[in-house]
Amino acid sequence: MGTGIQTKTLILVATAAILGGSLYLFQQKLPPPASEQAVTSAKPVFNLQESQITGLVLKQGEQTLKLERDDQGAWQILEPVAARAETGTVVFLLNLIATAKTEKSLTVPLQTADEFGLAEPIATIEISTLAQGSHRLVLGGLTFDRNQLYAQADPPIIPTDPLTIIVVPLQFLDAINKPLQAWKAQPTPTPPASPSPP
Repeated sequence: MGTGIQTKTLILVATAAILGGSLYLFQQKLPPPASEQAVTSAKPVFNLQESQITGLVLKQGEQTLKLERDDQGAWQILEPVAARAETGTVVFLLNLIATAKTEKSLTVPLQTADEFGLAEPIATIEISTLAQGSHRLVLGGLTFDRNQLYAQADPPIIPTDPLTIIVVPLQFLDAINKPLQAWKAQPTPTPPASPSPP
């Protein structure tokens, strides 16, 4: 009777070892989770630096905002009004353009552009640079999980079939959805004059 129990115990231990080893090998062969893949496969939308950008044209529906860096490096609004631009607002958008990465690229039929919000995009950003000429970023609708935006980087002027679509950070919405007043530099308040002694 003692050997029967020992045999059963040995069989159970051997089975557990085989199952444990199989599970270990199976997990080693699995690809990493999507979030890990995204980090390793993320690519810059554009290969440029903030300092290379000399002009921006932001088109949202019927509204156009044109910005240009002057000879002193300050940003100016050229359209719809001429004014000095708010540096922080412009730099936020410049930083996104220069550092944005895309983790996914899709190739879809042209007739599905509307499903990605690209038939009537949220916005188009035209980017002028010193050395690279110009770039264009077309922002479409929200992704399924509502954490990113569908977009096209440097698409042809006349859409071709199939479309190449990327996903970009949702922060682009925060950077562009601002009233004109937020793009204008706010006047520096002048300190009140100190009263003259009697």
